[in-house]
Amino acid sequence: MNRHSRIRRTVRLLTTDAVEVESLIDVGWSPWYQERPIIRAVVLSRDGRRHRLDPRTVVEQAASPDSRKVLSNHRLLRAPLPGLGVGAVVECTVILRERRPLLPGGGRHFHALA
Repeated sequence: MNRHSRIRRTVRLLTTDAVEVESLIDVGWSPWYQERPIIRAVVLSRDGRRHRLDPRTVVEQAASPDSRKVLSNHRLLRAPLPGLGVGAVVECTVILRERRPLLPGGGRHFHALA
């Protein structure tokens, strides 16, 4: 059974610290059992302008910070969010698709609610 997940997140940036924390979106995935995730993001700036994430700015890299010492095929997609500033609203959607379950009994996923 293939699993499809759609994760949506909307935040309003109230401080410069929040702008710094939300400046990048990153999504981890494992190519051996998952398809490459689809990332969509829209930033509604304080002046009402819409800024869409350009898919050409998404980069793929090894998820391990020291990939020369840790062997893994876990990957990380990262992209800078456009048009950020205090008062902006960020809407992100990530679509994850599994080709096959990670475990015979199905998968497990954790979602932090903040």
